[in-house]
Amino acid sequence: MKIAHLISSSGFFGAENVVISLAESFYNAGDEVYVGTIHNKHNPHTELIDISQSRGLMTYSVESRSKFDFRTIDALKKFLKAKDIDVLHTHCYKSSLIGLLAVKQLRIPIMATAHGYTDVTHKVSLYEKLDRFILRYFIDCVVVVADKVLGGVIKGRKRIIPNGLNIERFQKDDELRAQQRKRYLIEDHHRVVGCVGRLSKEKNQMLLLKAVTALIEVDERIRVLLVGDGPEKNTLVDYCETAGISKKVIWTGLLDDVASIYQAMDVFVLSSLTEGVPLTLLEAMASQVPVVATNVGGIPEIINDNVDGLLVTSDDVEDLSTKIDDALKDQEKTEIRVNAAYVKVANQFSLAKMSERYRQGYQELLGAG
Repeated sequence: MKIAHLISSSGFFGAENVVISLAESFYNAGDEVYVGTIHNKHNPHTELIDISQSRGLMTYSVESRSKFDFRTIDALKKFLKAKDIDVLHTHCYKSSLIGLLAVKQLRIPIMATAHGYTDVTHKVSLYEKLDRFILRYFIDCVVVVADKVLGGVIKGRKRIIPNGLNIERFQKDDELRAQQRKRYLIEDHHRVVGCVGRLSKEKNQMLLLKAVTALIEVDERIRVLLVGDGPEKNTLVDYCETAGISKKVIWTGLLDDVASIYQAMDVFVLSSLTEGVPLTLLEAMASQVPVVATNVGGIPEIINDNVDGLLVTSDDVEDLSTKIDDALKDQEKTEIRVNAAYVKVANQFSLAKMSERYRQGYQELLGAG
């Protein structure tokens, strides 16, 4: 098959990770795959293209000089026609709209993945409402990472395909743990509570910091490891200074390869206000790190509370603080949950299984065409 992915990217985050994982999997299986971005003139991001090229994948970009540029549609049409693409696979509202307008004239089937919605601002909410409308009524096949992500899709067009990852990249490694902890000046006796993700309102790292502040008051060994960057960093840094925990918090910034950083953690926390099926949660489970996560979006479809992780009430500081404390102190129960989590992610959320489900979706689209 000849498959073209398209996304309007603002960095390298969860959706981009899925795109490149899928592309690599299909490329390794012998398919012809292209990773494409809408190159926004006023907000250019080349991370996905750069990483794709470094891994030997074929890439393309279509220029966009404004919020909606008809020349972008023409450029995409020319690319799809020149490469004789079988399926266009889009990954955000802008790429879905532009992709839809391009393929309808070429009669190429289109698939779109709804990775999740944040509604974090009024402007973002409007864009996401547009995306929901397009996906519900016009896209040939709509993939959701969890059933709760998007309702109202025309019958027969919706597929549920959870995110998956390459389990082998996230194996527990004591030597790597020592290296990563040394890199960030983490002592053997320190208890590290970590989080990986964009520093943004919907990820709600403020909840994590507030919960850990209470724990640090009674246990000076606790450290916080925040991996990522984003618009909320200054707000989070200001809180740490005001709360007097700045020396206990480690900021790594963006990392080229986050797989090894989980080894430095004693507990992984996902404090989000909204989520689909977060890859970082799956990565922590595969790395055999205890997980504590808010009970939102698709997370309860991954975590069975007190069986393979701990769930907390959204935006509840006391609940999160208690559950982190439990994960750190009750080693016997924590180890049981960690083992169960690893088995689950290996059996249900592997890259191979995700790729197999997407392949079935592509084949059905081409068969219908």
